[in-house]
This record gives sequence, structure tokens and C-alpha cells, in this order.
Amino acid sequence: DAKKLVAPVPAVKPPSKPAAKPTVLNDVTRWAALLPKVTTTTERVGFGPQVKSGDTVEIAYVTTLDDGTEVDRSKLLQPFRFEVGSGQVIMGLNQGVIGMRPNEKRRIVIPSSLAYGAKGRPGIPPNTPLVMTVTLVRIL
Repeated sequence: DAKKLVAPVPAVKPPSKPAAKPTVLNDVTRWAALLPKVTTTTERVGFGPQVKSGDTVEIAYVTTLDDGTEVDRSKLLQPFRFEVGSGQVIMGLNQGVIGMRPNEKRRIVIPSSLAYGAKGRPGIPPNTPLVMTVTLVRIL
């Protein structure tokens, strides 16, 4: 009569604290990860404080279609002023300038959903991504 040896099965402990309940913040964070984003390339590093939402900034910019056709630019010696995150400009520009420092130059590729989307606008066909070359003149 051979006896079979069986290892004891460890008791399963209940979790020490219950799993986090879903919250609006958790849901927003998850959804934000799925939203389209701009792609940025720093062409010249700036110095000083970084742009954050709520800052008023002045920029010099050139906007082109992805084929290089220029569709807009700031006026010579007249930087364009706006409040970041206020809805004054397309969402892609708001995203693209966050973190810039004065005198920084950045290339921002903006998906159409963060630009003019399916409606387009004069000179910009519907569903067209934009490329903006932006220099941060100053944070006010």
C-alpha cells in the first residue's frame, strides 16, 4: 500500500482592500489616453518657464497642409496672442504649445480632429491634418 503524498493547498486570502470603484476621474483618464494627440518636434530649445494651461502667450507661426501648401501665418512683427486652453484656437495648437519655453521653436503635426475636422474652412479641405511651425515669443 503506497501512500500518495499531496501538497496542502494554501488558503486563498481575500484582498486586503477592495478594488477601487470607478470614478469620473478614472474614466476621463482612460478616455483621454484614447483621444487623438498632436505630434511635436522641437527645432530650437527655449529657456525659462514652461507654458501651461491658462497662460496667455504670444507666438509666431506658419500653418501648412501636410503637402507643404501654406494656409496661414502670423503677421510680421505682430505675434499672435491667445490664452492656452480657453477655446480661442484649435485644440491641436493648445496641446502643441503646452510645455514650450520662450524662444522655443516647435513643429506641431495636428490631426484633423484637433483642427477643423469634417467641416474644413476656406483653404483647408475637410479632414485635413495641419502642420504648424510655432515659435513661442513670450508668456505674458
